[in-house]
Amino acid sequence: MEAKEIKIHIVEMLKRNGPSLPVHVTRIVQLDMLFTGAFLSELYNEKIVKISNMKVGSSPLYFLPGQEKQLEKYMGYLQDKEKEACFLLKREGLLEDSKQPPAIRVALRNLKDFAIPIKSGKEIIWKYLTYEEVALKPEHEIDLANAVTIKSSVEMKGIDTEIEKKKAELETLKKELEIQRSAKERYSEAEQIVELEKKKLVRKLKTIKKAVIDETFLNEVKTFLAKKEVVFLEAEQFDKKQVTAKIRIKGEEVFLIALNKRKLADEDLTKAHKKAANLGLRYVVLSKGEISKKTKELIEAYKNLIEAGKMEN
Repeated sequence: MEAKEIKIHIVEMLKRNGPSLPVHVTRIVQLDMLFTGAFLSELYNEKIVKISNMKVGSSPLYFLPGQEKQLEKYMGYLQDKEKEACFLLKREGLLEDSKQPPAIRVALRNLKDFAIPIKSGKEIIWKYLTYEEVALKPEHEIDLANAVTIKSSVEMKGIDTEIEKKKAELETLKKELEIQRSAKERYSEAEQIVELEKKKLVRKLKTIKKAVIDETFLNEVKTFLAKKEVVFLEAEQFDKKQVTAKIRIKGEEVFLIALNKRKLADEDLTKAHKKAANLGLRYVVLSKGEISKKTKELIEAYKNLIEAGKMEN
């Protein structure tokens, strides 16, 4: 490959890749580092390529005119104080040299790739590489007051833009809050409905449980009567403590009171007698416990009793 072709190849490579180290160029053109360096030097002398002031490791960057902005991706290789000054200048756009701390002033003078000095008499203003609002005069001089005015105007435009951006963000946030509030209200309503349904279900379960418990004793009574070959006609009232019903014993309709208790008391017999009398039926009293001797004696006494009344003179 001829020298001219190699140069063209290098230029095309820089067009594609932007600022590059000599080692990068060497890999592309596949030449010895010494020869690559020689070709790059020739291109620099011919003002076809430019060389960065900063170095990555020990080597500068080679780039084409117009690719200066792409040097920003290598800012991380600057020394700490130079990096600080560079980011400060990039953020502000313009810096008055006399108002900067000594270390920053020194660093700005070393930032030849990023900091452009603008003179106004004895005063120096540093302009960042991509700060487009201030154009240099042919003599590289500019009126300081004008530069500061332009900078302030640019900053105000930036503030206005930022305000509009914040307003848009606020409107978006308001809409999101409304959506969240609406969702929260719907969720609250759903919670209330769920809680109401839960209470209904609990009440229903209690009712079912009570019915099951109540019918348990009723079924025990029915089972007992079936074993005795007594026909159960209908239940008038029942719960877990008591069953009142009509039954048939040997063709006769009889009133039944069954008590879910371990001890039958005298008053139980009295109550059963009153209810049966109202129905005009004979009656049967059952319980799950033994009948006391006293109650048995009372029952026997009633059986043999013909009449009980008051004697009158």
